[in-house]
Amino acid sequence: MIQRLSSDVRAIAQPRVWVLMVLGLIPILLFAGARSMGAAESPAPDQCVACHTDAAKLKALTPPDPPASEAGEG
Repeated sequence: MIQRLSSDVRAIAQPRVWVLMVLGLIPILLFAGARSMGAAESPAPDQCVACHTDAAKLKALTPPDPPASEAGEG
């Protein structure tokens, strides 16, 4: 079992294996990153910002302040 483990470690440590792993993983990671960048850009956030900063809509959603029951300082 120890001999098999050491042979597996030697097989992984070979430069050819590392080159193949790097050449296989880098394009996959770059492609995934490029695809996800396009998904983040959508017109919906502009509509959200416009709605959430509209003064008329915000005033309609907030209740009026209750009358002051006591006169405070200042």
